[in-house]
Amino acid sequence: MSMPKPIENPEVKFTKIFINNEWVDSESGKTFATINPCTGEKIADVQEGDKVDANKAVAAAKKAFELGSEWRTMDASKRGRLLNKLADLLEEDLAYAASLETLDNGKPFTMSYHVDCTGAVKELRYMAGWSDKIVGQTIPVDGDFFCYTRHEPIGVVGAIIPWNFPLYILTQKLGPILAAGCTVVVKPAEQTPLTALYLASLIKKAGFPPGVVNIVPGYGPSAGATLSEHLDVDKISFTGSTEVGQLVMQAAGRTNLKGVALECGGKSPNIVFADCDMDYAVEMSHNAQFFNMGQVCCAGSRTFVQEDIYDSFVEKSVARAKKRTIGNPFDPTTESGPQIDDIQYEKILELIESGKKEGAKLECGGGKKGDKGYFIESTVFSNVTDDMRIAKEEIFGPVQQIIKFKDIKEVIPRANKTTYGLASGVFTKDIDKALMIANAMQAGTVWVNTFLAGGGAHAPFGGYKMSGVGREQGSYGVDEYLEIKTVVVKIPQKNS
Repeated sequence: MSMPKPIENPEVKFTKIFINNEWVDSESGKTFATINPCTGEKIADVQEGDKVDANKAVAAAKKAFELGSEWRTMDASKRGRLLNKLADLLEEDLAYAASLETLDNGKPFTMSYHVDCTGAVKELRYMAGWSDKIVGQTIPVDGDFFCYTRHEPIGVVGAIIPWNFPLYILTQKLGPILAAGCTVVVKPAEQTPLTALYLASLIKKAGFPPGVVNIVPGYGPSAGATLSEHLDVDKISFTGSTEVGQLVMQAAGRTNLKGVALECGGKSPNIVFADCDMDYAVEMSHNAQFFNMGQVCCAGSRTFVQEDIYDSFVEKSVARAKKRTIGNPFDPTTESGPQIDDIQYEKILELIESGKKEGAKLECGGGKKGDKGYFIESTVFSNVTDDMRIAKEEIFGPVQQIIKFKDIKEVIPRANKTTYGLASGVFTKDIDKALMIANAMQAGTVWVNTFLAGGGAHAPFGGYKMSGVGREQGSYGVDEYLEIKTVVVKIPQKNS
């Protein structure tokens, strides 16, 4: 797909709360600033939704879900047409959407356009196809009974969206939620609310009934916590850090024991054997860590390299990192933009310092880049050991840690020795080794001779252990928003 020119100063058209297909101000009158991470300067003031606003949105979603409502009586095929219409509207304005995402998030426009926004369209189209394909079973139970199952929408969903892929992950949640026939209240990340609010305008334009989708920008402890605890919210779908995911799960359990789907953090192993295609493995491993400025939950953030090729791999990885272009995300030659905000920026720099103090060798980078915004140099550490903080904690930044290993028997337990289990990868020309690693990894995704590839809307994504609960995307993603009802009917028997 060819790429249009970016709009370097896209107009910010929507900054209010979206409830019942209407734009409203917060009840408190409060606003918050969304910041340009390239400059640290304010882009716009956005209405700050809190508990009162979230309650109103939930009430709207509940009303839209009532038996007999337009949404509940709508043909499943029409739900699919609405999702396809939404995809059409987004696709018609892709350059604007991608420019707005780059402005608010800082990621390169090339990525916003080809990955985030194009991916969002694909998510909506894929899930549109599921709308009229949700079916139950007939079950041959014992006795004079007809038994069947119905797969019914779970109800009102609270969706809490992260800041690293704001529009893409929003559609990743909206697609199956709406295909299943649920209604939803969305709390976008306070760092990146603009594309969610823009999509709300398209949702209204597409013809979704009022109350089906509601979007409340605000902060986690107020708007997000309200959704997590709300008695009228039937499920929470959260993507973000493991620490906040634990709080969401605790809050959900305090009230109505609502269902919870969590996609949380990772510290994913990327295992490179000596028999790999070296240059290819270096490039893929570089991308596995530095893609989206390292702000990827399933990044290959522990690069295990076999001792036979370790020194050469480090040398090539350092050379590649030094070549990575960092700067204006609207420049088509830029590979990396800034980190999302000052909090993440300082956290990453602190973890880099811990790596140096604990004895890892800083091969390149390690510091700030430029005198404004939240840019960090592409950083590579060698001589990293499993007990170092940079090998255990999720850095969520442009910091590659290269760890030496001897053989397959040694690396498997080391790779699995983590509280996380989101993803993993292996590079080798030996299919037996590849399959052994794929079977042994305690992770929701295993990439073989690639990383961060494939899957998309079609394949399930989620984690083992503290990387999450449940799955998103594919048919598994639709199942998350369905209740299974068993119906047993007595069959009358005529007298002989």
